[in-house]
Amino acid sequence: MYSNNFEDLIKISKYLKKEGKTKQLFLLENFKKFKEKYPFMITTKEKKSDNTFYPTEILPNFLYLGSYDSARNKKQLNNLKITHILNMASELVI
Repeated sequence: MYSNNFEDLIKISKYLKKEGKTKQLFLLENFKKFKEKYPFMITTKEKKSDNTFYPTEILPNFLYLGSYDSARNKKQLNNLKITHILNMASELVI
C-alpha cells in the first residue's frame, strides 16, 4: 500500500488486521523508484494482484533467492531479467 498520509495507512492497517488480512506492505518513501524498477508488481483497480510471491533480491539486479515455483515461473524470470538458475536442493530437478 502506498499513501502520502501516514494516518490513513494506520486506519487501513487496523481495518485489514481486524478483517484477518495481516499481510501488508507499506511503502512510505521511494515509491516512484519502486514503481520504475518493478512495474509488474503494482496493482490498481483495473490490474488486480495475481498473489504471486517473487524471489527476494539479495544483490541488486544480480542475485535472487527464491522458491522452486519461482524458478519455474517464466513470467517472474522475464520480469526480473533472470537468465540463470542455480539449484542447491538435491531432491529437486528443474
